[in-house]
Amino acid sequence: MVDHVEQAAARSGSAAGGPLEVEIITSDPDRTYRLSVADAVKLSPSDSAAGATPATATVHMPSESLVRLVYGRLDAEHTPKSVKADGVDLDALRSVFPGF
Repeated sequence: MVDHVEQAAARSGSAAGGPLEVEIITSDPDRTYRLSVADAVKLSPSDSAAGATPATATVHMPSESLVRLVYGRLDAEHTPKSVKADGVDLDALRSVFPGF
């Protein structure tokens, strides 16, 4: 699922939670994404963000947590202690992905 999370993020994300530029680094499997929230929500592999506005925040999380976030299912009860956010509050990210 994590390999197709970009399309789900574009459909489920709300730009009302922005503006944000967040580097998301996942584990199991290891991936690095750029979440850009402005007029629209865009999640893309970080290597395709060349020339983009620098990230103002970084989040480290398991890939499962990223999928849960995008689908609006990463509430505090389901957030592992291994999730670390620097420069952004997890509630701000949750507001971008309110769920279906």
